[in-house]
Amino acid sequence: MNVTNVINIISINAVCRKKLTWKLILELPTGVFVVSNLYPHGRSVFAEKMQAPEMRLSAWKRAVAAGAAHRLCQVLRTDEEFVKAAFPAGMA
Repeated sequence: MNVTNVINIISINAVCRKKLTWKLILELPTGVFVVSNLYPHGRSVFAEKMQAPEMRLSAWKRAVAAGAAHRLCQVLRTDEEFVKAAFPAGMA
């Protein structure tokens, strides 16, 4: 998936589900949310708003440490979608 495809998906408020890779983190526009689909304790192990490109390496290291690297994730556009995905009701 190239940057244009990611931006087009996000601009229509759809959820993009992809493997969380270093390449994906680099391609995403600043300001979108990335939420891992791993929920061991009722909340996502990795859920962050993508910062400026120079901050992405630290986000990637946190994703790796959490066990979310190369696992399915969601890319979301709004705060509301982020909260629903990162902290789903009834999973605790």
